[in-house]
Amino acid sequence: AGVRHVKVWRVEETRANSPSKSRFMTEAKGPNTPQASAPKSLLGRNCLLGPMLDTVFTCATAVGNDKAILCSLSGEVCLVDDSDKSQKLLRIGKLHFGISCVSFSAAREELWIGGADGNI
Repeated sequence: AGVRHVKVWRVEETRANSPSKSRFMTEAKGPNTPQASAPKSLLGRNCLLGPMLDTVFTCATAVGNDKAILCSLSGEVCLVDDSDKSQKLLRIGKLHFGISCVSFSAAREELWIGGADGNI
């Protein structure tokens, strides 16, 4: 998160390598060497910000496997919903202070939001 920027990364459990990459890795290591798992890059997509294009996003926290809360310096509280893999950004609230930190307790189902001057 940042100025005019929200990106959602997805960790894929299994990802098949291309046949040429697998062959190259095997040939480079030799026939008797076990094939090590190659580093995998995270797949990510930018969220469309719409009317929040000029927003400075300051913090985020996951609230589920496919949802996160995202907060801004101007007090916006947003939900990033990736349940259908389209990264929807929805404004769900506005506070009277700039937000600098957010935390979610799954056990208590509570969202804690903090800002300057001790605002919680």
